[in-house]
Amino acid sequence: MERIWYEARIYGPQQNRRLLKAVHDYQEAAEEDARSSFAFSLSNNHTIVAWIYSEPVERPDVFSMFYDIPFERHFIEPLFGTPYTLAKAFETVLGERPAFKRDIIAVSTKPDLSLYEEAYEAWLDISQEMMSKFDCMMTFGIQPVTSAAVKATNAKDNPLNLSPESQQWFTSVIQWQDDGADALAHEAVHRSGAAMRDIARRKGLLLDFVFLNDATWDQNPLASYGAANLEKLREISQQYDPLRVFQKLQWNGFLLDKA
Repeated sequence: MERIWYEARIYGPQQNRRLLKAVHDYQEAAEEDARSSFAFSLSNNHTIVAWIYSEPVERPDVFSMFYDIPFERHFIEPLFGTPYTLAKAFETVLGERPAFKRDIIAVSTKPDLSLYEEAYEAWLDISQEMMSKFDCMMTFGIQPVTSAAVKATNAKDNPLNLSPESQQWFTSVIQWQDDGADALAHEAVHRSGAAMRDIARRKGLLLDFVFLNDATWDQNPLASYGAANLEKLREISQQYDPLRVFQKLQWNGFLLDKA
């Protein structure tokens, strides 16, 4: 992957509902084009959408549902480059950031526009309530995962136990600085995740998988891999670490001994 195309835009909050529709349409289009990748982070103030295409094609059709939605400015200008130049571009625009506390939650579902719309309305109420109580910022993120990506992952004998179908890995992030707001912040992401989970369950769209990278501290992502895979991981751990050194030295987190 020597040459790629990428672009990132910042949209105003008035476009959020149109963007949710575009996200869903992109997920359908991406099923037919494995060269595309996408990032989406919505907040009360703005939404960042980034597109990456693994070939040097300008404005690929797979992202066409976004192109006509009015945006405020570029986050990263459209460019042919490499994965390295893309990483440097993100580093440049992000710059030095103040230190924030951060909490996050993970929920996986099948793709569905009505699910996104209902979960967004619930998230909007929660985020506005929390911003009225303390200084914070919350995001609503949809991470599309194509069926081709899942099938390729499953073919490599990994323990994730992914359902072999198109899906999305939802995450809600909150950032804040006040030490006295820790409990409220944790409540916020839990309620945001619960809203997505409950609506998805009601619609028959909920998946078991919990993305470990986005899980909050009291979720149990390893358990979502399934009992058989969890037991296999324990067997491997016992083979290479029979004295449980790494389970003990790591002290806390998503440990096999706690799953």
